[in-house]
Amino acid sequence: MGESGMNDKTFDEFVEDEKAGQLLVDEWYSANGLTVDRSGACIGFDCKVSKEDWSGTVEEKICSHNGCIVEFIQDIEPPISIGWFYKTTADIILWAWVDDGKLRQVCRVETPLFKNWIINDYKVTKPMAILTERGYGKTLSIVPSLADLKTCPTFERRNTNA
Repeated sequence: MGESGMNDKTFDEFVEDEKAGQLLVDEWYSANGLTVDRSGACIGFDCKVSKEDWSGTVEEKICSHNGCIVEFIQDIEPPISIGWFYKTTADIILWAWVDDGKLRQVCRVETPLFKNWIINDYKVTKPMAILTERGYGKTLSIVPSLADLKTCPTFERRNTNA
């Protein structure tokens, strides 16, 4: 376990939070004039979102903690499976923090800039990683906090009206 204090229980909570929060995020998209399409979801992205002047793909990360799991290796047992950090082809990453069944914060960042920031800035200053043995096998991840994410270029907090 790395410095983050993450353990298997916390990892399982992240996974459950992401599943439970998806409905709240869909309501948020609608309230903000966005149309969400999950029919084309794949390994590369979770959904397509569109508005009059923009459309793109989104990698959603939903949790109730002060950070977000960034999976580098989804399963270290052969054959090794890379994590979403490398697999995503989404235009943006959207983080949604859910607490007591309410959407508390929504933040977004452009995917290419996020990946560059993780590799060149975040991992250099905070090289901690965690290894969990639940979910998809032995997963190697890092967990940037919300405070850390705010230092990423193009990071933008959105109103949730919660």
